[in-house]
Amino acid sequence: MNTFDVLIVGGGTGGIMTAAQIRRKLPNLSVAVFEPSEDHWYQPAWTLVGAGTFSMAATKRKTANYMPKGATWIKERIGSLQSRAQPGHDRRRNRLRLPLPHFEPRLDLRHELASGLGRSA
Repeated sequence: MNTFDVLIVGGGTGGIMTAAQIRRKLPNLSVAVFEPSEDHWYQPAWTLVGAGTFSMAATKRKTANYMPKGATWIKERIGSLQSRAQPGHDRRRNRLRLPLPHFEPRLDLRHELASGLGRSA
């Protein structure tokens, strides 16, 4: 069973910045980030894409380039998270135990679910 002091679900800008700050300020804590995607979309720049001053392609980066040094990158979706008494697991059924509960949910953008809203690239 893998044990981490902090588990962050989602390696978007918020998850990566949270992991970086924890590693910087509390370097003795073990940090894991669940993020299945090799690609990191820099969503704060999307307002500039909408304004026509930034290209959508320029917001796509490699997740590996932004994962904080010392953080464990778990390249898959979370399977489940449960209470401190019940360990969670990843999709391959590897058990994970956390000493303290801490959840950082991320949004899974599914443009195709909104009628008339297609994804432009």
